[in-house]
Amino acid sequence: LHSVLFDFIRNTYTTPLPKSYTQTAMANIAQGIPWDQLIEFANNKKAEEKTTGKPAQLSKQQLAAVSMLVEFVKDIEVEDTYVSKLFEYCQRNKIESPQFTTETFNQCISGTNIPRSRVLCTLPSRNQNFPQEGYGYSTGQAIPTFGKAQKAKNFAAMQALNWLQGRGHRRPVEDNNSEGGALTADSPPPNAKGVPVPSQPAGAQRSAMRQEIAKLGDEMDFGVPEYLIRPAEEGSDLWNGRPNFRNDGKIPPEMGVVTGIAGQQQAEDLVVKKTLEWLQEEKRKRHALYLEIMASRPE
Repeated sequence: LHSVLFDFIRNTYTTPLPKSYTQTAMANIAQGIPWDQLIEFANNKKAEEKTTGKPAQLSKQQLAAVSMLVEFVKDIEVEDTYVSKLFEYCQRNKIESPQFTTETFNQCISGTNIPRSRVLCTLPSRNQNFPQEGYGYSTGQAIPTFGKAQKAKNFAAMQALNWLQGRGHRRPVEDNNSEGGALTADSPPPNAKGVPVPSQPAGAQRSAMRQEIAKLGDEMDFGVPEYLIRPAEEGSDLWNGRPNFRNDGKIPPEMGVVTGIAGQQQAEDLVVKKTLEWLQEEKRKRHALYLEIMASRPE
């Protein structure tokens, strides 16, 4: 903690500190943390924000130091036992095992990219993805993100388990099937003659699109992308965004890029939509080329 605080205080200065001063300062900190200096720095930044009406200007080093002391984004509290609980429930009730898809990306906060994660939990036999509206977030809200992927995984598992056990805003009961009985969480999915599965809510569709992007990206050796969403202008609600693939040598630089979109979630949704459309078209072109090559082979 002492070294973090020292870095924080040191980084408030614009010029490098002499080595002798650094050694003296470290010796002083070892005797006690200079809370007054830290409080004074924070008060000055608060006053700056009050005067300008904008976030206080901090260097990258200062932001990094602050992020080690406080959470820029508060995570939803969730126990770390829900993944195992969900698997146990599915095994006990002879339900196909859940599948998890992890998405990592950088969220721009006060000019600093903060790594965040979302995890999609899929119940294949129920054709359901979690979190979804009513299970994890409300209508109009964004899908929750977490600083650690394992926490996001447990959150998704908790929502799936709540749905299976009939807890939450919406219960896992569909319309009557062709036999006349109610379809519950522990009933098998309807067959081809039964009632079709209802369309997914907007949040679940977002997750399904990201899952499809991850699948296509792996198939075509691009990798799973991160989505970089940043403010277009300081202090406005306009956002720029683009996908960032691990292997992007054959991807056009303008692919999936959006600029000046009102709303962070809207910008991210548009990046995802454009990315999925491009990947689907790229797969179609590759398949057409394969068929053309096969047709041209001599018999």
